[in-house]
Amino acid sequence: MTELQFLDMAVNTKNLQVCVLALGIQDPVEMLLGESPVNWVTSARYLGVHLKSSVRFKCLFANNKAKFFKVFNSILGRLDVTPWRKSCLR
Repeated sequence: MTELQFLDMAVNTKNLQVCVLALGIQDPVEMLLGESPVNWVTSARYLGVHLKSSVRFKCLFANNKAKFFKVFNSILGRLDVTPWRKSCLR
């Protein structure tokens, strides 16, 4: 009986990901949690920030930037001011 089974807890391995944020591991090693494999990814989202797997600490802001402009353009579009519709940001 594992510790998680003893505590009557379960881990959803479909949502579990491993992202290495340091030197040393080039090729991913197959990891199992119970009998399910754990996914290796090159970037992971933590507290709304996308962290990239690399030698140095890197954050990816492209997703946040795209969401910001998507919301900003939708607000401009709802204002229904003709000159502003032409000035949507990219």
